[in-house]
Amino acid sequence: MSGYSTSLFLHLVGVVCLFTASLMMHFVGTRLRRAATVQEVRMWLGFARSTQPLFPIGGVLLLLTGLHLAGAGWDFRQPWILVGLVIVIALLPAGPLLLRPRFMAMGMAAGSAEPGPVPAALSSAVMNPFVWKYLSTMTGAAFGLLWIMTQKPAGWLGALVLPIALALVGWLYGASLLRRDSRAVPSGEAAVASAKR
Repeated sequence: MSGYSTSLFLHLVGVVCLFTASLMMHFVGTRLRRAATVQEVRMWLGFARSTQPLFPIGGVLLLLTGLHLAGAGWDFRQPWILVGLVIVIALLPAGPLLLRPRFMAMGMAAGSAEPGPVPAALSSAVMNPFVWKYLSTMTGAAFGLLWIMTQKPAGWLGALVLPIALALVGWLYGASLLRRDSRAVPSGEAAVASAKR
């Protein structure tokens, strides 16, 4: 097996890791936002913690193997290669720098909460709009990355339009999920009152 074939295989492994993590986090997000008890929140946060390492693994594999593939068989001046590199480099720090602190805040709020209905402070941490909008935006951008990797558009317009459009669709989708789930489950004092009825 040649070095190019090995890199291509690992590149696809990176894609699988990235999309598996993204889909699992969207599933966990729905369960978290709809959780009615502190125990449920703790359970789904534990699942999220086990999923999050897939993001950097997939991102590093994509970046390193992408650099090798681009250097071995393509020209780094190709717009789709440069746009793809920018997307991967932008996605890599998202987990540790932007999402991890907010999930830690959820974990701290869940750890200090008494068992029972989700209190207002924990509900506020779980329903943080930035987390779910940004996660959906990342997913949209990742689909855009997949498109330019397979289609390899020659010009800047073709390389930029769809990733940007899909990232915007992701942001709007994340906002719609927040609106849906905020109506689905009562929080704070309302949840306590409902549990006492």
